[in-house]
Amino acid sequence: MARSARYCRSNSPGVRPVTVRDTRAGWEGCTPTANRWAGLFAQLHRTGALVPASDLAVAATALHLGFGVLVGPADESHFRRVVGLRVEVLTSA
Repeated sequence: MARSARYCRSNSPGVRPVTVRDTRAGWEGCTPTANRWAGLFAQLHRTGALVPASDLAVAATALHLGFGVLVGPADESHFRRVVGLRVEVLTSA
């Protein structure tokens, strides 16, 4: 299968298209989670409150599925920067 470049477009103003390489035939556009990730990234970037990319992917997935995230006792506070994300802290009994 030929490798092709596709573009995700965010509805957020000021966000450039992201080139995505995919090897699956018939791939059309971005997933809803990728769109959510792009929107969150743009929102956080505008406010200067960035979140590590891997944690932003976790947050986007949780929001898309209607879940929250469970963090350790040290509490990864950057998750709290994501508006609408429910953050629960695991405490020892």
